[in-house]
Amino acid sequence: MGSRFTVGLVGVVVLLAGCSGSTVKISASAVDQAAVAIGGSARSLELTADDLSRLAAAGGVSEDVLRSTAPQADSAPLWQRTLRSAKTLDARTDGSVRDVALGVACDVSSGEIRSVEQLYGSLANQLAGLTESELQATAEATVLLWQDLSEAANSSDPRDRAAAVLACYTLESVS
Repeated sequence: MGSRFTVGLVGVVVLLAGCSGSTVKISASAVDQAAVAIGGSARSLELTADDLSRLAAAGGVSEDVLRSTAPQADSAPLWQRTLRSAKTLDARTDGSVRDVALGVACDVSSGEIRSVEQLYGSLANQLAGLTESELQATAEATVLLWQDLSEAANSSDPRDRAAAVLACYTLESVS
């Protein structure tokens, strides 16, 4: 009886280990929409177990919430608002500046940027070579995106927080 139990337990552990390594695909239409918004290139995006763990920690959500949100990410109201803000950011900045601004806006999910003042300071530090008018235009567009992401990151609904980290992951991946 003991050996059957051990064999059965080993089988369950192997089965669970195989399941934990599976990937989760982000909705293809969500990836396409993100690529169009920022002039990037669309491709299939899958979250690995490491991605799920990192994004879950950043968003303060469970991996299960991410697994259920990713395949339908573009159906979240936050998704469309975020893409509009990302499109504005893309229109006002060039590629390398946009990528820095996108990263700064997305720092809200990890709690690194908690106020507009911190956002301005981070942009000014990272984009020191811009003229004052270029920095102002970049900051205005970045604030729009940051506000949308901030609202979601501070939501009591874990699906909103998951959508925020998925939006950042997707936008950063296709840029």
